[in-house]
Amino acid sequence: MRDLVFKNITSPDKTRRIISSQEEFNRQGLHTTVARHFICIVRAINKKSDYKYTKPEVFVFKCHDSLKQEEKFIFRIRGSVCLAQNQKTFLVDFCHSVRIKVEAGKVLEKS
Repeated sequence: MRDLVFKNITSPDKTRRIISSQEEFNRQGLHTTVARHFICIVRAINKKSDYKYTKPEVFVFKCHDSLKQEEKFIFRIRGSVCLAQNQKTFLVDFCHSVRIKVEAGKVLEKS
């Protein structure tokens, strides 16, 4: 059985957007949870030259706990990009993350 949750949240002024999903399922005696998040913030700037460029950052984390019989994997990338549209320049900051957790012996409850 799979359990899915989706969220799509946008700010009233449409400058911030959060999209997330979480999926839980059991396969071969393992309970797996996969969570994905995407956050995007848009700001108007005067010129592309006003923005100081920074390289995207990538974070990877893996943890194995043999006592709890669980394994975690986290991947996150964040950065920013400049966009031009209709003689305006925008700065878009973003962060995307994926979290995977695998546990042995846990049973997904039916709703």
